[in-house]
Amino acid sequence: MRYEQHFSNLRLQIDYVLTGSLKSAKHNARVHSPRQINALVKSIEAVGFVAPVIADENDVLIAGDARVEAAGK
Repeated sequence: MRYEQHFSNLRLQIDYVLTGSLKSAKHNARVHSPRQINALVKSIEAVGFVAPVIADENDVLIAGDARVEAAGK
């Protein structure tokens, strides 16, 4: 119940968009090696996306940069 009260005014929306429309945030400091991206490619091929990526209203990624990069390969 506390969870519901804390987030009761949070508005979530799920949109399906093309990966090419998503942009990396300029302040993203994470760098993923080709090995990590290739591992993600294999995972996506095997089980698909298990967790969605998160983007703001301008399609700038908040979480999921590596998954988007892997999906584009």
